[in-house]
Amino acid sequence: MTHDGVAGNSGRSSLSGGIVPFKSFVGAVDEKNRVDENWITANAPAGTAR
Repeated sequence: MTHDGVAGNSGRSSLSGGIVPFKSFVGAVDEKNRVDENWITANAPAGTAR
């Protein structure tokens, strides 16, 4: 994920907010994720999480 913008996202889930690489619910491989040159603002509860 490169040059992505996320602003003003919010929700009740801990997965709400900005950029949240999270273990797949369907068993897809979760490795070698890269978040680069992104902007994140006014997100809740997390802007970035892992």
